Amino acid sequence: MKSFKNLEKWAEKKNRKIALSHEQKDREALRSTLEKLKNEQYTIIKELHYVDYLIDLANNSHSGKVENSPERFDDYRKYKGWLKELKKALKDMNDKPKEDLTIGEREFLIREKARLQGERERLEKHLKATDELIAKNTILLIDVEETYCRELSKGHSISSVAESLKMEFGSKIEKGYSEGRRKFVNFLEKKYNIKRHSALELVKLLVERKVLKYCTKIPRDKFAENLVFYTPYMDDFMDEGETAAEADVYVEPLFGTWIIDA
Repeated sequence: MKSFKNLEKWAEKKNRKIALSHEQKDREALRSTLEKLKNEQYTIIKELHYVDYLIDLANNSHSGKVENSPERFDDYRKYKGWLKELKKALKDMNDKPKEDLTIGEREFLIREKARLQGERERLEKHLKATDELIAKNTILLIDVEETYCRELSKGHSISSVAESLKMEFGSKIEKGYSEGRRKFVNFLEKKYNIKRHSALELVKLLVERKVLKYCTKIPRDKFAENLVFYTPYMDDFMDEGETAAEADVYVEPLFGTWIIDA
């Protein structure tokens, strides 16, 4: 993690990037930053669990009282080396009865527990800063997407565009990917009297916001060794009949459902 050594500097840099992306109405940059922040958040949470595991080891003096070690993390050089060695030492001491611990081992436990508590505080601070950045980024991304939606639809919000689709098609339609997408585009093009490119961008935006979701279905009773499934939108790029003939297999269209979550 780039924030490992200097959290304040990292958070300040992220804040500037988020603010600039919002000012420039750069949706892609905001999405990219949000994805990286969520990955950072996931890593921190894993680190916290690992430190908690080591604290638990340090607080127990008999084997069998501590759950298995969580998944290992990527190494952060000396820091990760310390955790690795500490885990081994604690597990060794954990196998001993408490009364058999030497004075040196008891002092070691006290010292390392203090260091682990310090690491826990650092990670909690890091997690809090990351959570705040995620919240800010999310709000500004929504703002930019709403502005873009109004530009595309001549003044309508994402919720109103989604509601118009739901009024027209219901909460779901049983269509292939391409066919359902074309229906949405054709409807929006006429509904808001906009160009086809704008209607396409509206559908793309609604998919990105998870207002429109496509769920595929695989018929379980038709599995076979020579059976190949393909998603319906593949016919936009290839002749599925010719492909099937060349491969000498039976091609089963893989249809699904468009969900309108408005």
